[in-house]
Amino acid sequence: MRWPLSWPAAGHVAEATRTVAAPPAAVWAAVVDYDAHPRWRSGLRAAVRRGDRVEETDARGDVLAVVIEAEEPERRLVTRVVDQTAFSGTWTLTLAPEGDGTRVTIVERGEIHSLVFRLLAPLFHDPQATARTWLDDLARHLE
Repeated sequence: MRWPLSWPAAGHVAEATRTVAAPPAAVWAAVVDYDAHPRWRSGLRAAVRRGDRVEETDARGDVLAVVIEAEEPERRLVTRVVDQTAFSGTWTLTLAPEGDGTRVTIVERGEIHSLVFRLLAPLFHDPQATARTWLDDLARHLE
């Protein structure tokens, strides 16, 4: 007999795009100036880069660590979540000139490891929300 329900997939892909009224060089400079992120990113208390590792502390005091896997100035940045047991994944941020501004796209490829959290995620988590907020904050900072 076949189980009547399908289990939620562990992985997801979420994408968000926004055109920012600033050239790619200015967008890139803001993206890689991690020390300045708390001044423009909502809910972020601290950000520190040490080599290829970036640690971000949110308003609740939770730390998210990522490593930079690819860095192509003014074009592409890929980070991977590390030191987490509940979830993992990457963020790929791409920049493309668009008119007088820059089209910024974030693609999140994530995986929720706990079946319980996967079951609850659709009720409490919008996988695009973080990327949309990040892009809105970036646009406000640069415009």
